[in-house]
Amino acid sequence: MLFHIGIKPPAQGETDYTFVVPVFDRINEPCTATWPTKEGLEDEAVFTLLAKAAKMLREGGQLTDLEDDYDSVQDHHKAYPACTNWLSLDIDMDTAISNSKLTQEYADQGYTMIKEAWDSLVADSGKPVHMFVATDKRATQFLAEFEMNRRLLLAIGLEVKPLVEGVTVNLSPSTESVH
Repeated sequence: MLFHIGIKPPAQGETDYTFVVPVFDRINEPCTATWPTKEGLEDEAVFTLLAKAAKMLREGGQLTDLEDDYDSVQDHHKAYPACTNWLSLDIDMDTAISNSKLTQEYADQGYTMIKEAWDSLVADSGKPVHMFVATDKRATQFLAEFEMNRRLLLAIGLEVKPLVEGVTVNLSPSTESVH
């Protein structure tokens, strides 16, 4: 199955790239996240996409709900003008979900990679971790997106520990558009 992933470069004064998989908007499950560097962005997009698709299937959705045609792809480009780069990833969803890269080992590897990115972000801030969390928008966004993915993985039976011990992340529906 072919997925089109929009990439929004960091805004001036920011460092994180944002990616979006617009086809998930059709099923009211926005699939978007940020990543601190270009390196690893594609892997994070695939990981997030597979977790969202697995959740959709558990809730009775069908893989055909995620099919895009050429006109839809053109609509994605119009709907997400801030995305200046686009990836097209061809993923064998039946194999990916049945063989599931979403194993505990994969979740553990992903956690290690994300923890390293988090630790680097904290170190670059020059602040103690709890001060960074309390005062920097990047920290809040990073932790919120991590928690969304963590909850998806917990929902399919995988164990993922919190990124920062002693910090509780509360998520609530956004009233802002994801575009």
